[in-house]
Amino acid sequence: MTFRNIQIIVCLLLSPLFVLSQTNDSILTIKEQKKARPVYINFSAGLNQIKFRDEATSPVYYRGAVKYFSVGYRRGDQARDTEIGVDISTGKTTENVSKLNLESQITSIRFHYGRLFRVNPISSGKMNYMAGGLFNSTQNIRTNPGFMNNAVGLENFSSLMASLKATRDFSKEKNNSNRKRELSLRLNIGVMNNSYRNGYIYTNTSSVLNEPKAFSNYESKYFSGFRMSTELDYTIFLQNKNAIKFSYLWDGFKSGGSYNQFGMTNNILKATFLFGTKK
Repeated sequence: MTFRNIQIIVCLLLSPLFVLSQTNDSILTIKEQKKARPVYINFSAGLNQIKFRDEATSPVYYRGAVKYFSVGYRRGDQARDTEIGVDISTGKTTENVSKLNLESQITSIRFHYGRLFRVNPISSGKMNYMAGGLFNSTQNIRTNPGFMNNAVGLENFSSLMASLKATRDFSKEKNNSNRKRELSLRLNIGVMNNSYRNGYIYTNTSSVLNEPKAFSNYESKYFSGFRMSTELDYTIFLQNKNAIKFSYLWDGFKSGGSYNQFGMTNNILKATFLFGTKK
């Protein structure tokens, strides 16, 4: 694929970003719309069923249910949504192929920043469709004493992703109050996937030469690999401007290359408390 073809694909996938959100509230100024837009501080906790394989060291898969935590900031409504956050998955994973049942401790830190805009031509009534982009960067810190000289693994995977989100409003009036409920599904597809990790020759001679280098023989690869994620959310909005959200998030990625690929999937079940900062 030529660089020109990549540019065309990126432009097509991100073209909804340039669709203006004209709503019934368009009579409000931009400043007034921004001021009225809800703002939340998010706190999440849950479990992540994680699975990964590093072909530079071993062909076996490691699996395990690890702890998951996240904190973030969100400013959004049906017309525009901006979210930024950091989440951490940490715990032990095991492989069950060999008789040794080796363990690998992993800490995965993910930073994400995304923006969505309403797609007016297909949004109507209780259905709202949004499109935009997401920057997603994952830093893994892995330790596995069974690999001896290769006991520590560090890698970073960063992706610029195109995003689509569909939201169904299940709100209803009861006892003169609006009980707001939303069910949404979001799809993110990587259009530019980058990685920074060890090469095929995982072990190097820097420690033997008494010149240890933490990232010796590491390689940067751009427009390489694959990444995709989906998120299903059910949000309950409370009368005190706060909200509770229950989510299932699937995230999968694979680095490029032929001999030292790294693949990882995350299956996350989480509960999120959204603290509304506006009265």
